[in-house]
Amino acid sequence: MIVPEDDFLGELKRTILIGFALLFGALIVAGISGELFSRYLARSLAGVINETAQIRELNFQSRAGPESAFRELHDVLTAFESMKVGVRSFARYVPVKVVRRLIESGSDARSGGELRTLTLLFSDIAAFTTLSEGVPPDLITVKLNAYFTEVTRAIDECGGIVDKYMGDGIMAFWGAPEAIDDQADQAVEAALRATEWLSDLPADHPAADFRTRFGIHTGSVLVGNIGGEERLNYTCIGESVNLASRIEGSEQGLRHWNHGHGPD
Repeated sequence: MIVPEDDFLGELKRTILIGFALLFGALIVAGISGELFSRYLARSLAGVINETAQIRELNFQSRAGPESAFRELHDVLTAFESMKVGVRSFARYVPVKVVRRLIESGSDARSGGELRTLTLLFSDIAAFTTLSEGVPPDLITVKLNAYFTEVTRAIDECGGIVDKYMGDGIMAFWGAPEAIDDQADQAVEAALRATEWLSDLPADHPAADFRTRFGIHTGSVLVGNIGGEERLNYTCIGESVNLASRIEGSEQGLRHWNHGHGPD
C-alpha cells in the first residue's frame, strides 16, 4: 500500500510549525518586554544616580523623587528620599562650603587647624534686650528669623561663611576654607548690603525696628576643626576674633552701622 506521508504526519507537522511560531512570537514579546523593563529600570536607577550626585554637591533644589512600581525598588527609593531629607536638614546646621570641600578631599573631618589671615565680621542688634521685653517668645523668634535672613543673605552673596548665630548676633568670616583676595572689601560690602536692605524694610516687617551693629577686622587667626572627639565645629579663634567682637560692641560700631541712618 502506498499512503501519503501527510496522512500520518501532517497534523504533527502543523502542530510543530504552530509551536515554533508561538515560540518565536513569545521570544519577540519577551525581548520587547525585557527591553522596556530594562529601560524603565535604568530610568529609575538613573534618577537615583542623578539625585546622589546632587546630594554630593549639597544641591537640594526641590524636585520630585524617582518612583517605581516594583516594591523592592520602591522601598529603596523611599529610603533614599528619607536619607535626602535628613542630609538636607543637616546641611542647614553646617557651612555648605566647608562640607563640599570635605567631600571633595575624600577624607573624614579631623580636629586641627592652621594659621591664616581672615576677615571677621560680628553683627548684633542694638538694645535687643529692651526691644524683646514683654514680647512673646514666638514673636521674638519670627522677628529674629526675619532679621537673620536678611543679614545672612548679604553675607552669602558676598562670599562669606556664617560661623554661628549667637543669640541676636552673627559671627562670619572670609578667607577660609578657600582664600579670597578681596576678603576685607567683601566683608564691608556685606555689611553695607545688610544695612541697606534692613533700612528699606517696610514698617510692618518683623525686623523693621531692629538697629544693627557691625564689627569688622582682618588679622591672623587659627581656623579649622575645633571641638571634641565626637563633635567638631569649623571655626576660628584668636585675638583678631576678639578684636572684631569688641569693635562690634563699641559705640562706634553702633554709630557707623546704624541702618536707621546709614553708614557714616
